[in-house]
Amino acid sequence: MFNFKKLKSNSGAALIMVLIVMVVLFILGTSLLNVSLSENKFAIAQEKGVKSYYIARAGAEAAATYIMDDSHTFSEINTLLIDNDDNIDTWSDFSDGQFKVSFGGNAYDPVVHSVGNYDGIEKTTSVKLSKLSLFGDAAITVTEGLFLANNSLVGGTVATTNDPETSVLPVENWDNIEGGDPYQTDTVFEDPDPSGLDPAPPPGTISFPITIEYGDGVSGYSYNTIDLGSKEMNVNLNNGDVKLQASTFEGNNATINVTGDGLFTLYVDTINFKGDLIASDESKVLVIVYDEGNINFQTGNSIFNAFIYGPSADMTIKANYTGLGAIIGRNVSLESGGQVRFNPNNYDFYPEEAGLDSLGYVIEEWND
Repeated sequence: MFNFKKLKSNSGAALIMVLIVMVVLFILGTSLLNVSLSENKFAIAQEKGVKSYYIARAGAEAAATYIMDDSHTFSEINTLLIDNDDNIDTWSDFSDGQFKVSFGGNAYDPVVHSVGNYDGIEKTTSVKLSKLSLFGDAAITVTEGLFLANNSLVGGTVATTNDPETSVLPVENWDNIEGGDPYQTDTVFEDPDPSGLDPAPPPGTISFPITIEYGDGVSGYSYNTIDLGSKEMNVNLNNGDVKLQASTFEGNNATINVTGDGLFTLYVDTINFKGDLIASDESKVLVIVYDEGNINFQTGNSIFNAFIYGPSADMTIKANYTGLGAIIGRNVSLESGGQVRFNPNNYDFYPEEAGLDSLGYVIEEWND
């Protein structure tokens, strides 16, 4: 016979079990809900963080684009960096967020720092830029052609504005170039302004030997001919930069010594030079060749520590000549053991130093 008393005694235990199960299900449901809510909050925060980062990136790119615009002068970029404090706490609206930028580094290697803000979440990024130098990393750059005799050497790389295989060298001669295969550059090299300096006051000539320095009545003028003969010219840059201009610059076993911290610029149409141009470690020497000018070095065991810029000029370097600088020319010939060596890590020339327009900046690296 069925025992009703036993059933009644078990009904309480079943009710307890049901309550326990309900409590467990409630706890699990609450935990799952909390996990879901947390994940949703995390996803929302992550999405806001991503938006904030890209807003910061947009701000950095906008500032970098301004700096890279080659219509802005070196002076304008320098002023932008100096006035950094005026911009550091200024927020700019972007989409549905904001960004603010500040600047570091210097006018040669500026750094843009950017902070993005989206709904209270901030992210940062920065981008480093570098100013494009006049000679780049090439020891020789030609706008038409390059000729190397078998015993000549380029201590560095070679660039050309044309197809390297047709305008530089036959492939079998590329062993004369220590920096590897020539490459093509898209840089457009402008011709320098030939107006130059004011004509020299009477007598309008320079007698050698001589020491030339800024403000001496010799520096800063244009001469028809500067002929050193076999004499010596000393250029002292301690009192300021020195500039000379000549339609023809000549020397026969002559010596030019350049000392001091500064720049010596020589503007010429034609240069026929035999001898040495020796610059101290802190000195910089730049030879600018106008229009379709001509450079002819026929030397013995000589040194010419100078950079040469003449994109429309033809240049011939003969004998055991070692040039410690870079060259930009139309057609460049190295003959009879001529050598050109250039290390871009030593120092660079920038277009403004040659009175040319800026080549702008390039992005070097991003740091998030």
